[in-house]
Amino acid sequence: MLLLVMAGTALAREKLVVLELTTSDDASSKTARLVQEQVATELTSRERYEIIGQSELTALLGIERQKQLLGCSDEASTCMAELSGAVGARWLVMGTLGRAGAKLRFDLKLVDSAASKTVARAGRVLANDDELFAAVPEMVRALIGVTPRFPVAPLVLGGVGVVAAVIGSVLLGSAVGANQTLNRDRATIEVSTAQSRLKEQQLSYWSGFGVLVAGGAALVGGLVWFFVSPAETPASAWLGVGPSGVEVRW
Repeated sequence: MLLLVMAGTALAREKLVVLELTTSDDASSKTARLVQEQVATELTSRERYEIIGQSELTALLGIERQKQLLGCSDEASTCMAELSGAVGARWLVMGTLGRAGAKLRFDLKLVDSAASKTVARAGRVLANDDELFAAVPEMVRALIGVTPRFPVAPLVLGGVGVVAAVIGSVLLGSAVGANQTLNRDRATIEVSTAQSRLKEQQLSYWSGFGVLVAGGAALVGGLVWFFVSPAETPASAWLGVGPSGVEVRW
């Protein structure tokens, strides 16, 4: 029942804006643009958000207004709220990339514009650009709080199995009780009545047995499916946890 309620209230993907990375020197700007694209690609592959990148921002806001708003560095500022409101996005990804000698410092943060606060951070000190690009997938996973996602189908199948098993058990219990009552009353009731009640008892027994077996099979099948499914399944419907809480996506 809980899954059905959650599925019924499931919404479309939340919008997330990937902002330009702030750099400490001009030499890092080109690298920062490449890293920004990689971050957007990694987020898109998670199938959790609708990603808005620089080209979309330019189309929605225009170049000049985009430059003004992207000058914000404080997630609690009014321009951050204006930016998120203009594109209808609750989530913003901001980051910095800087060099100190031969090493790089790369940081990302996930901002909840509705609450005007940072909800997650990820940072690394890296030896070179090769390590930088290799670190992006791990940092994105840390940033959006990826927890195991499971396809909804095996959960529903297992839930149906539990319900069926309970119904089958109730029917079997009813059949056993009816049989005991029939044995007790057999000497005091007519043969036709006894035969009718016997047929009802047998129908209840075999119906309960069949439903119980089917429910057990569905439950076992759901459990097996659940545990053998990959943690980040490409299934069209899945259940997981993100910054906004429990999510069901179709």
